[in-house]
Amino acid sequence: MTHDARVYVWGQCWDLRVPTPRLTPFRSINDAFASFSSPSVTWSPISVDVRPRDDVLDSLKAAFDNPERSDIRVLVEGRIINAHKSFLEIRCRYFHSLFAHRNAPRNNVEVRPSYPYDIYHAFLRYLYTGELRPDIEIAIGLFDVAAEYGEPQLKRDCEKVIARGITVENAGRLYAVAIKYGAEDLEDFCFRFCVNHLTSVAVTDAFRRLDEGVMKNFIEKAAYTGAFRR
Repeated sequence: MTHDARVYVWGQCWDLRVPTPRLTPFRSINDAFASFSSPSVTWSPISVDVRPRDDVLDSLKAAFDNPERSDIRVLVEGRIINAHKSFLEIRCRYFHSLFAHRNAPRNNVEVRPSYPYDIYHAFLRYLYTGELRPDIEIAIGLFDVAAEYGEPQLKRDCEKVIARGITVENAGRLYAVAIKYGAEDLEDFCFRFCVNHLTSVAVTDAFRRLDEGVMKNFIEKAAYTGAFRR
């Protein structure tokens, strides 16, 4: 782990030898050990603090989508998400620009309908809590929001959610998603997962449905790493 909380791995990762350090999507050494070692282990005992908390984050969580405390309503697909104008303006550059105009909305924000309610609700909840639920489909949907609204940390956190949810069945699809959104760390993670489970991944529907360009990219990279010589 580096001073800026980036975690690299090298050595024996699953059944693959990694001679040079590779950046992972994780910010925790325990997550890296659990994901890359076989069997999954951690490098130190895991402790859980069960003491009750009462801090600022808890207050923000309680305030999100609470109609009794909100001063602005975000309308998505005809449904309301209750929020706080000042907080959104501070937390997100998109809302800062939106509310800076003279004719800025006072009580309602109409969100363009291309974002489903569940995706936008997860985005606003993330602004309040800094947390994402472990839902791969929501995380993929949030990639578009992160790109449009200029939220690089959201993109990185989505990558971590997706990496933790990778399986043999969805690995091919997630590899294509990573390429589509320019998520290089996630792309590398998915590629290595596919290579280490190549026999199983190659016969899945998700892998067979990869478009020609993505498939060609994968085959070239796999050949370069010697995956087909095993």
